[in-house]
Amino acid sequence: MECQQTTAGMIGKWTIKNFSKLISREVSSDTFIIGGYPWKIHMYPKGNGVDYLSIYLAAANTTDFPKGLTNFKLFLYNQLNSNKSITKETKHQFNAKAISLGFPSFVSLSKLRDTSNGFLVNDTCIIAAEVHVPMSEHDNQIEVIPTSSSLSELVDFRGLGQKEKPYILLLDEVCSQHPSLIECQQNRSPKFTECAFTALGRVLYFLKTKKVKDLNDDARKDLQSLWEELETFRFDLTWLV
Repeated sequence: MECQQTTAGMIGKWTIKNFSKLISREVSSDTFIIGGYPWKIHMYPKGNGVDYLSIYLAAANTTDFPKGLTNFKLFLYNQLNSNKSITKETKHQFNAKAISLGFPSFVSLSKLRDTSNGFLVNDTCIIAAEVHVPMSEHDNQIEVIPTSSSLSELVDFRGLGQKEKPYILLLDEVCSQHPSLIECQQNRSPKFTECAFTALGRVLYFLKTKKVKDLNDDARKDLQSLWEELETFRFDLTWLV
């Protein structure tokens, strides 16, 4: 799963290989971050009760999710002619009781499986989501937060889990050296801030633990994906490059 910046905004792009070999009724993408919130795409390769490819967008975590309708588009790329890609758009109020919405009848399975149509090439299909999250109450207000050189005073990292903990010392060290990193996030919602520093921590950890000789094609793609996600949070990263 990768996120890409386009003229329309951020798009989460999911490439599914060996499509014909999928045996699960439902397949889910990795989690991706758009608008400061985590998302997943759910797909039913044999249809959700219909003879169509079924695709849905799901909020991976609705904690602190802003009220209001989220506009989103789902795409099925035509790999032979991009002008024939299929796009469907709708709005939804994501919350704990309604975490997903989508399109059961995105494209007929017969049309999808006909490789001359361009949606399934080399047994690979590409699905994407463009999401526009409504502004939260936090984003509509200017919050007065004391300036601090300690990242832990701004972000509560207890919810990040064991896997994320190696990032924290790196983040504290970098933010103490570059206070502007904290200052640029102080008027953001807690959830947005947490996602922003998580993305920064992942890049820092990658750069610290990977040597140049380890950067094969897969590693470079991983770094590109992490960097593109980080860029969405608009940190001043001139000190890093």
